[in-house]
Amino acid sequence: MNHSIVKSERPAALARYQKPTDFLLLAPGKAAMELRHVKDQQSLVVSVQNEETPSLVTLKKEAGVNKVIAYIQAWLVNINTSLNVRRPMTADQIIECSIYMLEDYYAATIADIKLFFSDVKKGKYGEFYESFSMTKVLMWFDEFWQNRCEAVYEANLRQDEQIHGVSPPRRSGGGKRASNRKNKSGSIETMKELINLKK
Repeated sequence: MNHSIVKSERPAALARYQKPTDFLLLAPGKAAMELRHVKDQQSLVVSVQNEETPSLVTLKKEAGVNKVIAYIQAWLVNINTSLNVRRPMTADQIIECSIYMLEDYYAATIADIKLFFSDVKKGKYGEFYESFSMTKVLMWFDEFWQNRCEAVYEANLRQDEQIHGVSPPRRSGGGKRASNRKNKSGSIETMKELINLKK
C-alpha cells in the first residue's frame, strides 16, 4: 500500500515563479493578487503544506539578507501608507521591524506575510488608535504566528492519522501556549506542561 502524501496542484498563478527568488519580485499588491486563494488560516495551512511559496530563510539563502529585509519593508511601507493613521511608522522603525521579523520568524513563508498584512488591513487585530507602530506589528505577528503554527501542527497530525491510522500524542495546553510563552515566569503549570510535552 502506498502511503505517500499527495500534494494538491500548485495554483496556476504561481506556476511562473520557478525559483524561490522569483517571489521577491512580487510587490505587495501583486502578491495579494497572485496569492488571493490564501484568504484565511485554512487556506494558509494548505499553502504551507503544499510548499507553494518559499520561506524567508530560503529566500535569505538564495538572495541574501538585504533583499529579504527589503521585501518585508515593502509590505510595511505599503500598509503604513494605506492605513492613513496620524502617527505612522518612521523609516527607521520600518527597517528595524523588518529585521526583527526576519530574525524571529524566518520560517514564515511569502503566503504567511501576505495573509498577515491582509488581516492587519482588515482590522483583524483590533483598532489602530491613530498610530501604527513596530510594537503593534511584532505583537500582532507573534499572535498570527502562534495560531498559524498550531493550525499547521494540527493539520499535520490529522494527515498522519489518515496515513498511518494511529493518533500521535497531542500537545497539552491547547490555546494556552501563546499566553504561557508571553508569561515566562516558571510557574508550576508551565513546568507541568513542559513535562507533558516530553512524554
